[in-house]
Order: sequence, then C-alpha cells, then structure tokens
Amino acid sequence: MKGHKVLIVEDDPDLRDMLAMAARELLGVTVETRCGTEGVSAQVKNQRPWLIVMNVSVPGSLQLLRALKADPATRTVPVVGMHSRGLARCSEVLALGYDGCFGDGNVLDMERLARGFFQQQAKESPG
Repeated sequence: MKGHKVLIVEDDPDLRDMLAMAARELLGVTVETRCGTEGVSAQVKNQRPWLIVMNVSVPGSLQLLRALKADPATRTVPVVGMHSRGLARCSEVLALGYDGCFGDGNVLDMERLARGFFQQQAKESPG
C-alpha cells in the first residue's frame, strides 16, 4: 500500500496521533490529518486520498460524508467511520452511509478494513 494516502479526520489529538501512527506503521501509507471537517471536501477533491478514516462524532462528519458521497469527484473514495463506545454501533454507522466501521480506536480493525478496500480496488483497477 506504499504510495497511498489516508486522510484521518479526528478532533481528539491523542486519538488522531495514534490512528496516524498506526496507519503509517501497519499499512505503510502516507497520512494526512484534520482536526475537523472544515475544508475536507475540497482537500479530498484536490488530493484524492485512497481512504478516509473519520470519527463519526466529529461535528459536521455526517454532513461531510453526505457531501463526499453526493459528489461524483469524491464518491468512490471509501470513508470508514470510527465510533466511540456508547455513542453508536457499527450497524448504525453503516446505515448512515459509511463504507466501513470500527470501534473506539481499534487499529487492528482499521488495518483489516483498509487492507480489504485495497484488495477490492486492486481487483477493480485495470492492469
């Protein structure tokens, strides 16, 4: 997965740093982080990350998800929602339109989901 970029949208600095470190170490990707949703839609259009990991409790996250999925330029970028214990379940997160879900900073689930999206994209890409 070298050469791929993951965008992490998380407002808790400790959790954001942990997710970024895990993505770099476990997946070998380049990581960009954002502490909120402002400007993320334009960033996704311009930089085309391979995957977005977003905490579903970040203010504006649902609106951002809907905007990304409604835009033909960004709708194919997978968006994985991370939920915090007690605030949501993966079934609820997936029902909102996220492409995948993992709970409360579980980096091994994040890695599994990311590798699954990578394999799926590799099958769909010509050549």
